[in-house]
Amino acid sequence: MTIEKFRQRLKEFDSKVVISPLSEIEVSKIESILERKLPEYYREFLLNIGLKQDVIWGINDRVSDFNPLTNFLPNGESKNYFRFGHNGGEDYWLLRSDDPNDRTIYEYDYYCNFEIKSLNKTFDDLLDEAIQNLEANQDDLTENSQKIWAVQFSIDTDNVDLIIESLKEDFGCEIIKEIEKTEVSSAGVICSEGVILINGVELPISKQEYSGWNTASFSFDWNESVIEMNENSLINRIENKLKSAGLKVTLIDYGIMDL
Repeated sequence: MTIEKFRQRLKEFDSKVVISPLSEIEVSKIESILERKLPEYYREFLLNIGLKQDVIWGINDRVSDFNPLTNFLPNGESKNYFRFGHNGGEDYWLLRSDDPNDRTIYEYDYYCNFEIKSLNKTFDDLLDEAIQNLEANQDDLTENSQKIWAVQFSIDTDNVDLIIESLKEDFGCEIIKEIEKTEVSSAGVICSEGVILINGVELPISKQEYSGWNTASFSFDWNESVIEMNENSLINRIENKLKSAGLKVTLIDYGIMDL
């Protein structure tokens, strides 16, 4: 199935599937990370369907998911393959970047045989399976208006004030309830909780610290509608503000979920 045909078929489920096409700049950023041009069919997929979607299970859903895999794949094969998804565990799904005519999906078996092997299906097969799954479950599909994108922000710092200050101007961030210790786990992790305000919403913030860590870790959850996700994502803006302040931020992505 071509990308064009796939996009046309998705229109049958238009109000019940989420896609978020990437811009040319975003695709170029992925190519810069991988230090190579992407196969044309995969570029077309990114520009028409994107990463943040709920149509195809298992594929990368953020630009930051792409990695050259230089120290992961054997015998210099990282020059020939790139990761575009996973099997739900730790095995990576790979596509060839050295042969534009090969759309086979490969997987690196690094638990047993340490070899790259074909999954006996192509990227086109993945698109076909997605449409078949939508058709089989069309009566149970959720309207996009009832879907959210949910994440957890995890920020490594010893000073919560750095978080507050980085988000104060744009999002009115402030501490509502001071962070206080709640327990010490059996492993010796000191756990604390408080409440902060972001964009008019009060939400819990957690802190964990351990003697063996370089810094403490703060975390809080956030979600937004898929419409906001595609039009003016607050999650992306918060992440960018935290990173621009020099903070180490990990976005734990729960994906697109039903309300």
